[in-house]
Amino acid sequence: HFASTHFASTHFASTHFASASASASASASASAASAASAASAASAAPEGLLTEAPTVIDDLKLIKGVGPKLEAELNGIGIYTFAQIATMTEAQIVWLDEQISSVRGRPMRDDWAGQAKALAG
Repeated sequence: HFASTHFASTHFASTHFASASASASASASASAASAASAASAASAAPEGLLTEAPTVIDDLKLIKGVGPKLEAELNGIGIYTFAQIATMTEAQIVWLDEQISSVRGRPMRDDWAGQAKALAG
């Protein structure tokens, strides 16, 4: 009798906790998805992205943190000039950070917009 009672209460407890855990996990996933969509809505692509290189392009490698690979990525998304980066809003810099393969936060940490303003003259 003890064994069957013990099994029943153990089974109930494990079923109950598994169900609660699944609910908590689903709720956490929904919260994460909501936060992710809010973050991507807050970061907007800048206007003025170019579909092809302009006649005069800037050497974006002069910006600290931008090497040949990142310059190619920036060109690939339509950024060729210091002026394009210099005029970006904070939300657009966040968008840019999401587009490139560098260590996250580099455009903000190295102040690419400020550097680009100085380089643009």
